[in-house]
Amino acid sequence: MKQYKILFLDIDGVLNSAQSALYHRKAHGERMPEFELCPIATSNLQYIFEQVPDLRIVVSSTWRGWGIKRMKSILSDYKIRPGYVIDVTPWIETKDGKHVKRGIEIQTWLDRNKDMVTDFVIVDDDSDMEHLLPYLVQTDGYEGLMWRKAQEIIDKLK
Repeated sequence: MKQYKILFLDIDGVLNSAQSALYHRKAHGERMPEFELCPIATSNLQYIFEQVPDLRIVVSSTWRGWGIKRMKSILSDYKIRPGYVIDVTPWIETKDGKHVKRGIEIQTWLDRNKDMVTDFVIVDDDSDMEHLLPYLVQTDGYEGLMWRKAQEIIDKLK
């Protein structure tokens, strides 16, 4: 089995942001299209892959509901190779229908795929990572994945 470093990727607040939506509205006079991502954030993600070539993406965002095929297509529109996207985390709800914290879903994915993972990092604008908080590189939802956060991800994985 191939082994990889894994980037658990959130989308909202990471690859798009309040700042990119505001820019789009001012530049185009309309609301940002549903699947449009920030070109700065996506270029920073490309940079991470240049520096960490054995890295693969597991989508942990609510966007994972679109499915793996759609996620590969969306990210490939921003020059993120479809082969980099290998999976999505599971949706887990409690018996009363509440959504569990993202860290629990990520841990569930890790438990199911432990032989594949050599290292991992989580990039998200939220901090609901439970015991996985030390693996989080938290972005600011206003600005998304900026270069300094990309560098922090690289540093954690090297």
